[in-house]
Amino acid sequence: MWSSNNALIPDRDKIDVLSSEPYEWPFMTLGMRMVGWEDHRVKFYLLGNPFVWIASAIVTFAFPAVLLALVVRNQRSLGDWAAPTAVAVQEQAAQLDATAGFSALRGADTEFGQFVFASLVLFAGWFLHYIPFYIMGRVTYLHHYFPAIYFSMLLAAHLADHAARRFQGGRLHARILVALLVAACAVFVFFRHVTFGIPFPAKEMAARRWRSSWNMYD
Repeated sequence: MWSSNNALIPDRDKIDVLSSEPYEWPFMTLGMRMVGWEDHRVKFYLLGNPFVWIASAIVTFAFPAVLLALVVRNQRSLGDWAAPTAVAVQEQAAQLDATAGFSALRGADTEFGQFVFASLVLFAGWFLHYIPFYIMGRVTYLHHYFPAIYFSMLLAAHLADHAARRFQGGRLHARILVALLVAACAVFVFFRHVTFGIPFPAKEMAARRWRSSWNMYD
């Protein structure tokens, strides 16, 4: 598969308005026209939900620094996490003696261990589905980022839930999550024609061209 993908090299002598580079994907630098763009035609423009997509990218790129800060705070016992029970401590010690590796990383059943384990799995999923495109020689398109963006969105939701639970003692946990959900839904409704089709001339999408690089209209 690697050889087949690398064989799909771009033609540098031709202008390809559909292709894009991996560095353009996380922050939605470009969208992609899926069909002809005549005014009478129903048009489809490949573009994610800007709020969800860009927020997920910010969280994902910030994750290593966030994780480092949380590890330091946990090592200093600043009270961010529930203290492990005696049984959990014994289980963690047994895992360290038996494996000193993957199982130990999970941290037995401690709250902090579970958080770190889930976070690293999601970050690794994003990393492994995204970074290889930088070393491939093939032509790339926006849809190649789709597997990675799912991991990025799950990681963002995971960290948002963690932050909301600890903001002001968790009293606003539900309100914060509902606010994020409402924001995501509102942006989806605003960009609904991108998903369901643009039945009118594309120039009427001017208010939705949040980035000058989005070629929604000429």
